[in-house]
Amino acid sequence: MAKNNFDDLKATLMDTFNMVAEKVLDLADTAADTAKAGHQIAKLTMEKKKAESAMQEAYEQLGKLYYDMHRDDAEGVFADLCGDIESSHDKILDIEDEIAVLKDTMGAAMDEIEVEFTEMFDDEDIPAADDADFESVVTDAEPAAEVPAEEAPEETPVEETPDQEA
Repeated sequence: MAKNNFDDLKATLMDTFNMVAEKVLDLADTAADTAKAGHQIAKLTMEKKKAESAMQEAYEQLGKLYYDMHRDDAEGVFADLCGDIESSHDKILDIEDEIAVLKDTMGAAMDEIEVEFTEMFDDEDIPAADDADFESVVTDAEPAAEVPAEEAPEETPVEETPDQEA
């Protein structure tokens, strides 16, 4: 009779183990399917961003072409937009003139300075900075005290391990 109870217990444990193993395999399959879907979503999102960028560039080219062709005879809303472009252009020319005057007052060395601003992020992508961030940037940017060449330690190259490359 003890043998029968042991066989029943063994059968119950095996059934439970098989059920758990089946559930684990189902979960693994579900996780793999979710990962594949996530990868596909990321890939499609990148393709969508590229298409949106191409579309935005085409809109800008179309608008510039329309402006170049019809700035003098535009009507309605288009006339207003052409006027906005002219106003902005005039303001840019005024600012460039003001920059030129300031450069002249500072001397010829300023002719070598060029400043170019490029928008790289949407405003919501830029994290808010606080005074501590500003202080650390300023501190990091300050030059270190100069060390005479004969006292300067030699720099030894640091080898990157595969873990550090990622």
